Amino acid sequence: RVESAAVDIPLEGLRVSINNQSFNLIPRNSSGNRIEGVNLEPSAVVVTLPVEQHITYRSVSLLATLQGQAPDGYWVSGLRVDPTTVTVAGPREALEPLTYLGTQPIDVSRLDSDTARAVNVAIPPGLSLIEPKSASVLVLIFVSPVQGSQTVSVAPALNGLSPDLKATVGSVPITVSGPAARLRQLKATDISVSLDLQGLGPGAHLLKPNVIVPIGLEIIQ
Repeated sequence: RVESAAVDIPLEGLRVSINNQSFNLIPRNSSGNRIEGVNLEPSAVVVTLPVEQHITYRSVSLLATLQGQAPDGYWVSGLRVDPTTVTVAGPREALEPLTYLGTQPIDVSRLDSDTARAVNVAIPPGLSLIEPKSASVLVLIFVSPVQGSQTVSVAPALNGLSPDLKATVGSVPITVSGPAARLRQLKATDISVSLDLQGLGPGAHLLKPNVIVPIGLEIIQ
């Protein structure tokens, strides 16, 4: 006995809506089983079935995307992004592999000091930014000089030597550290080395030199 007539619509893999599509009617008994040998009138119906994409949300880390390299003698020593995380919405299959989002590229090739830049979040196709409301975020870029060291031999100035004495002193090796760009310009005449010979008589003496180096450099040895 025919209790109902229905259509079979395969839903697996269906990603688009069904609009005004004809499907054959199938007679079924009270158990829902198909009944063979029965003719139905009408034999088919027109079906419209909306299919909507299931939207999910996900919060991921936000990372700054840099382009180029800092100028010679400098390096990017740190980055800070505000906010540190963003929330995006989209299809589950697009969000599941997502672990972070980046910003639009920031060119650092001319940066020689700390800089703040407002840039947009790079949103992949098919996703929408939920938080923050604005796609613009703040990136702080910390730029530091590349540090190095250099040894320079300097002839010391002799102070306080008795007029009736003569002193023989070799050059003093001075090792300094500081920004590599500054060290490349360093000359022996930029460093002042002096020895205090006040009250010293004939003989060999071991003295500690007085050393003055340019601002921004430090004496290592």
